[in-house]
Amino acid sequence: MDVNSTAYVFYTSGSTGKPKGAMVEQIGMTNHMFAKINDLDIDEHSILAQNASHTFDISIWQFFAALVKGGCTVIYLNHLVLDPESLMERVEDDGITILEVVPSYLSVMLDTLGDRPRQFPHLQYLLVTGEVVKPNLVQRWFAGYPHIKMVNAYGPTEAADEITHYIM
Repeated sequence: MDVNSTAYVFYTSGSTGKPKGAMVEQIGMTNHMFAKINDLDIDEHSILAQNASHTFDISIWQFFAALVKGGCTVIYLNHLVLDPESLMERVEDDGITILEVVPSYLSVMLDTLGDRPRQFPHLQYLLVTGEVVKPNLVQRWFAGYPHIKMVNAYGPTEAADEITHYIM
């Protein structure tokens, strides 16, 4: 395999607003995968939620990172993801250790939980990406789940997805 060959192409408008195909090379995809593995302590015990649409760049690492280390990926269908209460129930029941959502979805999740918080006994990392995460949302998360690390992840599709992780 040529590390400089194209691994995949995602179509995005990115920050320019003009649609374009972002070609990601094998080496970029591999680097991104191992950054996730290292930063999120992914190992053979990890159970990763694959909840992003396959048309979004974050789906790539969600599909494969746990598998690279002998862990498990649980693929959630779109109709389940569109129902935050059902998704949270499945995340808890399936023993998910790593979940990634956009901040607006996290806000809906927390609103849905209200005064009925779930335990999420296996969840180790909650990643937020794709939008600005505001301090009040971070505070709401940690008020209910101080034992679960939140990771602010950012990166453009052109750079094989998220290139920075701020672990809180």
